[in-house]
Amino acid sequence: MKTLYSRYTLFLLLLFVVISGCRSYGPVPPVQITAQQSAQPIKFRDHDDQVIYLIMIDRFADGDPTNNSGNNSDSHILFDPESTDARALKTYQGGDLRGIIDKLDYLAGFGVTTLWLTPVMDNSDRDYRGWWPYHGYHPIDHYRIEEHFGDIGDLRELIAGAHSRGMHILLDMVLNHVAYDHPWVVDSELWENQGYKHWFHPHSLTDESTMITNWEDPKELERKEIARLPDLAQENPHVADFLIDMSKEWIERTGCDGFRLDAVRHVPKSFWRRYTREIHDFAGPGFFLVGEVFSGDMDYLAEYGDLGFDALFDFSLHYGLIETVATGGSPQRLRDILTKAEETFSHRTCLLVPFVDNHDVERLISNCTEPLRPRIESALVLLFAQPGIPSLYYGTELMLPGATPQDTVEGDFLNRRNMPWHLLGNDQRDLRSLIRTLADWRKSPALRRGKRHDLIVDDAVYAFSRSDAAESFIIAVNTANRTTLRKIELQGIPDDTPIADCFTADTSRVEQGTLTLTIPANGWRMLHLEKVHTSGGKKAWQEG
Repeated sequence: MKTLYSRYTLFLLLLFVVISGCRSYGPVPPVQITAQQSAQPIKFRDHDDQVIYLIMIDRFADGDPTNNSGNNSDSHILFDPESTDARALKTYQGGDLRGIIDKLDYLAGFGVTTLWLTPVMDNSDRDYRGWWPYHGYHPIDHYRIEEHFGDIGDLRELIAGAHSRGMHILLDMVLNHVAYDHPWVVDSELWENQGYKHWFHPHSLTDESTMITNWEDPKELERKEIARLPDLAQENPHVADFLIDMSKEWIERTGCDGFRLDAVRHVPKSFWRRYTREIHDFAGPGFFLVGEVFSGDMDYLAEYGDLGFDALFDFSLHYGLIETVATGGSPQRLRDILTKAEETFSHRTCLLVPFVDNHDVERLISNCTEPLRPRIESALVLLFAQPGIPSLYYGTELMLPGATPQDTVEGDFLNRRNMPWHLLGNDQRDLRSLIRTLADWRKSPALRRGKRHDLIVDDAVYAFSRSDAAESFIIAVNTANRTTLRKIELQGIPDDTPIADCFTADTSRVEQGTLTLTIPANGWRMLHLEKVHTSGGKKAWQEG
């Protein structure tokens, strides 16, 4: 009897373990894409020859005024830039895909080669606490185009137009969460009866108890919510299958060239390993996957560097520019940031995407002290002299401001103002010529891949060279409020060797192995020299 009781107890225990180990994964997603490979897979590309330009669709250009109000007339109130009341910026401003189509020649004209579009997916038709989802990051239908932006025909025309100009298009994919009023969440039939609640991490439906509170806790980052947005459970295989299949559908429907992947650190690394592998297998090795890990900690960023992304955004440069060229801080800090970035990522196939500013941080110009233009120019020169892929934000070429401490609406950064088209050609604000020249020089492998050699690092000036076997660039920035003269030792270069200024007809000459360089207040210099060969094929000089 005792043996029978023991066996029965063991049976119940095993049954409990089995039942406890089984969990519902919710509904099985329908498969949209059955092909193993895209109809037009993209072959391998050298992504570091690109210049990215981030467009917030709603704030760039209005090409079709008939869609400005979308499905709700309350969603659109045009902002008056002369007004001190910025509340209209909580609504849609009218920018759309047709507007970008109309501006493709403008973008190509100053060296942009890749357009990163904020999300095109259909968003909620209601505001959330007074804010409308003009930014595109509250998806409510993963397969439709947001009606304020146009339709699938517009997107295909935009991509075809970009391709005809040799440009690429990145779509922004939101895989971490859905809109607060997504039908999966608010429809009790879908949430409870069909089991979509199993597709999400705990969601309160009513309050902020399921939001992230400890931003240093990796479990909270991955399993709790950002701003009460229902957080998808990517460890659920049904959710992972849906997100991967949906992404493939956008590739096939549009012919886009890559994805910018939002909120990477809020999604398990195991999902990203699978996602990057399967998307590259499907779309080809040249399909570009760039991830947003919102952190200026390079060691933390490196944890994501081997998950299959082609590139990751480098927030550290943005913060370093604020501390140095924007405010007159010591450039030694900048040198340390660049050194750390190169030490951490130079041995990885994953590239860095440095940027001056973007839609999630204050625009650099709003952190700058006077004079503004030379400081912004210095930041752009430094941006284009880094390894990886430089990324610009719409309006930076026209010195569009946004988000000073006093320039806020209920705490939200006003770094998403409407594109100031009226400033085109303004002598004080238009930086397109500078950017065009920088983009042209960046075609030189030495500038984007050459070895960096520090020449001067002191409390006012940072000067370094980037060199390869064929040529060398010298870049110098001065954070002081006075014109500065520095002598740079260039070993092995014969006296009287001419060194050309990259932006003027001026040349400097080496005297007794030294280059004397005058750098304007809060400004910069960029020089270029080719490595001359003798008749015997040997270099006549070698820098550094």
